[in-house]
Amino acid sequence: MKESSLEKMRAFDKNGVIKTEIDSAMKRLKDFRVKYRFAENPESIETLDPDDIFRVKSDEVGDFFHWLEYYLKPIGHLTIHGSYVYRQIRDQFEDFKELLHVTVDPKKSLAQKVDAPWDGIRGLGGTDISPRRLSSASTTNAGMYCQFSRLAIWSISSTKS
Repeated sequence: MKESSLEKMRAFDKNGVIKTEIDSAMKRLKDFRVKYRFAENPESIETLDPDDIFRVKSDEVGDFFHWLEYYLKPIGHLTIHGSYVYRQIRDQFEDFKELLHVTVDPKKSLAQKVDAPWDGIRGLGGTDISPRRLSSASTTNAGMYCQFSRLAIWSISSTKS
């Protein structure tokens, strides 16, 4: 990184709080990739349970999206208001798992991952929330520098940190 860029970053984050938050989130990203080894083992996507997305009985977000919404927030914030999107994913859970398979397919480009048929699940397509984020969470090169919506693909499909 150029020295002038580093100087600007230091001036912006004089007390190092932002750097500390990002470093912590990058550690949690590694933990996420250990917990959800979809890139190394795409078959493990089949072990994902609808309750990992959204727990209907308690009306709470499941563990999978909890990671994306909260633990990884400093490196790519996902904002979902209400439970509509989660309920749609649960209703079309098999379609969602197929989309996850697309995100971890090393033969697919980031553009193909982002342009996959996410709009088949209401609330995920077009300018909606998660598809591009799922794409970023799986693609190391794009993840840190792309819009929030790409975080999840980067997190899911990348084997590197």
